[in-house]
Amino acid sequence: MYCIKLKKVVSLQSFLKGVFALIDGRVACLPADRLSLKLFEMWFVYVIYSDTSKQFYKGLTSDLDKRLEEHNKGYNKSTKAFAPWVLFFYEEFKTRVEARNREKYLKSGAGREYIKSKWSSSSAG
Repeated sequence: MYCIKLKKVVSLQSFLKGVFALIDGRVACLPADRLSLKLFEMWFVYVIYSDTSKQFYKGLTSDLDKRLEEHNKGYNKSTKAFAPWVLFFYEEFKTRVEARNREKYLKSGAGREYIKSKWSSSSAG
């Protein structure tokens, strides 16, 4: 277990070098294997395509490879019948909130048009 006394990290670079702002007497404790987990977690908004049904599916995840595997193994009720799925494109975000906002956009009418135009301009479409 690592316990560090901090109020805020000056910068990620400083954090990686082990330099902390020791202010306020607050203590953060995390198991050693989870110390860096949240610091480097990225969120992905993805669009997958089913050649079987000729349709797209949009979603968000923090583990893109695992999520695509789950779609193809039938673990998702709404995509199970249309496997196999292939990754059409994805975008990376630092926070889940940013990713969720982008996912909402892609599921809107304007977002669907964006995906269609991207598909028709790709070599796949």
